[in-house]
Amino acid sequence: MTSEKRRSPRFIIHQIVKLEYGRQEIIYAQGKNISITGILCYSTSCIELQSRAYIMFSIPDHNELVQCEGVVVRCTAHGEGYVIGIEFSELSEKDHKLIAGIADRHS
Repeated sequence: MTSEKRRSPRFIIHQIVKLEYGRQEIIYAQGKNISITGILCYSTSCIELQSRAYIMFSIPDHNELVQCEGVVVRCTAHGEGYVIGIEFSELSEKDHKLIAGIADRHS
């Protein structure tokens, strides 16, 4: 049996995520899971590793928009698209609490 090596527990989400990166490139991705340290998305586009990304998505059952920054730490081919892992680098206290609220609802 292997142990979980993540720094924070992740929770499934089904949200559209807007990603801005590079020279004002914009893509929309399907959020797959999230934690207070990062987000995993699925997209038809790949983003170069170590790219800085501006991330926007809404929290389910809230009228709140999370807007934060992160660094692409994973972009691997999966089916006809890509799985993109982004580690948050700038997350406001408000957004941190919103994301932590997802964990509270799943525990």
